[in-house]
This record gives sequence, C-alpha cells and structure tokens, in this order.
Amino acid sequence: MDIQFIASQLKHFDTFVTSIVDLFQGFPNLIADLADLFKNNAAGWGDTWEETKKIFENK
Repeated sequence: MDIQFIASQLKHFDTFVTSIVDLFQGFPNLIADLADLFKNNAAGWGDTWEETKKIFENK
C-alpha cells in the first residue's frame, strides 16, 4: 500500500477518536445540566409550561 494513503487514513482515524473523546468529555456536564432542571421538584417548569401553553391557546 501507499505510505501516504496509510498516513492520511491514520490522521482521519486520529481526528475521529479525538472527536469521540471530546463528545464523551462533555457528557457529564450534559447530565448535570439535565439534573439541574429537576431540582426542587422541577421548580420553574410550572412557569415554563404556563407560558408555553399561552403560545398555543386559541384566541
């Protein structure tokens, strides 16, 4: 096989692995942010729900 081809494939693989690592490093933050939405029995969601309902009310 061509050495340059192998080198380019290894570079693409390195980029792929780096992207996967970046994705999983951010995952704990995503879980923490989602958990924050449910603090204090999901306080704040009631107001959000009421405001959302207003958007779809028949006028």
